[in-house]
Amino acid sequence: MQTTNASPSDSPKNVSPEEIARFGSLAARWWDPDGESRPLHDLNPVRAAYVAAHVDLRGAKVADVGCGGGLLSEALTRVGARVTGRAGLGVSSQSSGYSRGAAGQR
Repeated sequence: MQTTNASPSDSPKNVSPEEIARFGSLAARWWDPDGESRPLHDLNPVRAAYVAAHVDLRGAKVADVGCGGGLLSEALTRVGARVTGRAGLGVSSQSSGYSRGAAGQR
């Protein structure tokens, strides 16, 4: 295996600053089931049930990469998974900070 000393800042950018700002502005309302993220709230039980139907989640270690606000992460935690959510590179500090705060309040 070949390794390099490149840092993440040396990587090509595939993130739009406009999209980061847009999702950052929505962060405080992600958990509002009647807000802009309502489709995710509506779909979340289906997503969680799909995962649970294919994997025994009790005590499972789960990495939710690209978790955004953490809606699915929280649902998987409720059925017994030990979840680590990673919103992704370039996610706004408002988004990731709010997700961590929301998780601590639930």
